[in-house]
Amino acid sequence: MKTLRPLPLGSQTFSYIVENNAVYVDKTPYLHTLISSTVNKFFLSRPRRFGKSLTISTLDALFSGKKELFEGLYIRDKTAYDFAEFPVLRFDFSKFENKSAAALELSLSRHIKACCDDHNVSFDPTLTIRDLWELLIRSFKRNGQQVVILIDEYDKPILDHITNIPIAKENRDVLKGFYETIKANDETLRFVFITGITKFSQMNIFSGLNNLTDISLNPEYAAICGYTQQELEACFFDHISAFSQSEGLRVSELLAKIQKWYNGFRFTKRELTVYNPFSTLMLLEQQSFQYHWFATGTPTYLMQLLKQLNVDVENLPKKLSINDTASYNVDSLQVNLPALLFQTGYMTVVGLSQSQETLLLDYPNMEVKEAFTQQLMVMMARPHVSPAVTVDELREALYGNNLADVFAILTLFFAKIPYDIQESTEKYYQSLFYLIFTVIGTRIRAEVRTNTGRVDALVETDSDLYLFEFKINGSAEDALAQIEEKDYAFSFQDSGKPVHKVGVGFSVAERNIVGWVLG
Repeated sequence: MKTLRPLPLGSQTFSYIVENNAVYVDKTPYLHTLISSTVNKFFLSRPRRFGKSLTISTLDALFSGKKELFEGLYIRDKTAYDFAEFPVLRFDFSKFENKSAAALELSLSRHIKACCDDHNVSFDPTLTIRDLWELLIRSFKRNGQQVVILIDEYDKPILDHITNIPIAKENRDVLKGFYETIKANDETLRFVFITGITKFSQMNIFSGLNNLTDISLNPEYAAICGYTQQELEACFFDHISAFSQSEGLRVSELLAKIQKWYNGFRFTKRELTVYNPFSTLMLLEQQSFQYHWFATGTPTYLMQLLKQLNVDVENLPKKLSINDTASYNVDSLQVNLPALLFQTGYMTVVGLSQSQETLLLDYPNMEVKEAFTQQLMVMMARPHVSPAVTVDELREALYGNNLADVFAILTLFFAKIPYDIQESTEKYYQSLFYLIFTVIGTRIRAEVRTNTGRVDALVETDSDLYLFEFKINGSAEDALAQIEEKDYAFSFQDSGKPVHKVGVGFSVAERNIVGWVLG
């Protein structure tokens, strides 16, 4: 059996990947375009674990003149790049303490002092961050050098406190002073590259450094992070072939499944999608389809915001769109939820509005849709139920067309939710119902309009259609009567599938399903 090259799991260091002969997807064509540009300050927003840190590390190797690491890659073999060496200053804000502005200042000060030591720059340890940072940058100018500044996860000190605005603002002010110093020494800069998950208003965060070129939605850099279909098949063919043999699938069948699970991230108006690199690597390493990226931790701040904003989970994707300048403003205490969901990777571009100016959003793939929906379900019913067990049992029952078991499982699920976190509204139960049926892999639409009214929920499996009508403090029979009276089923008779009419009754007093009936 052919020996497979190591996968670059657990390392975002370019030199380590190359020196250990791990698979590297060549992104140097994009980096060559960047560093050859007439502008020299860039900003890139991408979700977590999407290759931003590896991009920073690769740029570090390029500007450090490590030509030997790029043998066989585009920038060395196909261009005339000279690999000139520059001093490189790297900052990774994910590694800095940020519980308070004082903690952030101390952590940042220590890092700048370490940079001074690395470049043999003498300094007074009592200097402020701004003066220390100014001293370091100006030291290169005195030596007739230009400097490269690479900043990763710039927004973490703010994002970690996005639901605690006072701390977020204080941390932002620390960052403002840091970036203003960069701007003040513009002539000393060879190249600046800043990455983060989110895009805050530049005037709020970068202040004087508001001449950054934002490439986040630039079609030219749509695949600078993540894997295209072509890259996946070319660079990981041996791993995919081995996986297909162990799964007993043809390579084409396995590729289709991988695409459904992990492809779909789109960062431009151009119709180009990429795979989540972390999930793809984990899949090929473990040969198991799981919520790999999602399992690394959904940001706490995101779920807190969704709860605070009382998001309509049933219609969430239908109402989401952004323009290509979408950002957040820490000063106004307003959160741009669609932009936040897009930039964190839980929604992605799926099309354009008729004007071609607005980006329409939806879930990128099956991993994100099912895992995110399950997380929303846990948020609503937390933490007293086990969604994983409920999901598996429900899937078997529904796909077996066993509604008795479906409602037995649902009744037990609702019974486990403490009374003090349930709401006595039809919307609450409808939302949980929607989330549960989304998680188990059905196609569910809420409040589906027909020519006679609106069906509460339409659930579709590969073989059947189910029309659900709910009644709070009403009987299942009354719910079914509404389906019959308005003849909802007529609108779906051409689906080619059996249509099942289901009335469901809820009781506020019992806080549970009290009956169901099949028409």
